[in-house]
Amino acid sequence: MSNNKTLSVPIELVHPFFFAENEEITIHVEEMGNLYALRPFLYETAFFSGVQAVKPWEIQEKSIPVLIEEWQKVKELLETLFAKREMIHVLAPMKKGISLLLELVYWGNGLPVVLSNLDLDKLAIKPVNLSERLEFIMKKPSLYHSYIQLAELIGEMNKQYVKQQIMKKASKP
Repeated sequence: MSNNKTLSVPIELVHPFFFAENEEITIHVEEMGNLYALRPFLYETAFFSGVQAVKPWEIQEKSIPVLIEEWQKVKELLETLFAKREMIHVLAPMKKGISLLLELVYWGNGLPVVLSNLDLDKLAIKPVNLSERLEFIMKKPSLYHSYIQLAELIGEMNKQYVKQQIMKKASKP
């Protein structure tokens, strides 16, 4: 018996930059109880499809460090690709980096990512001018400046999240 399940991309995750309508994703059911950052929007796919899985947005203290660790790997790869001017190989890791940013922002706010309606302005914890900056990155993901902007956004979001956690702990009696 296979532990793989093929799901249609939920309507909440349909976005031209990431997933087309009617696209399918295969999930490994045994992985859904663990936390990984290897496949973008994996947990949202399961959640919106009614499949039992970890909800990383509910366990931020565990999930956010996993995202940051994965970003460090993607960042190293991107730095190498840009240094070697291998622009044709930049798009896939940039997409992954953008996915990590979105997961960081949404999970940091205690929510699953919703791509179909990217209304980032309603989120409480986010970098300054996130919507405008993200729009620029997604329009031209292969530019070096887009990579720099993405790295800055992830750094800023991580600081915002850490600040929020410190304030939460300080307010507890």
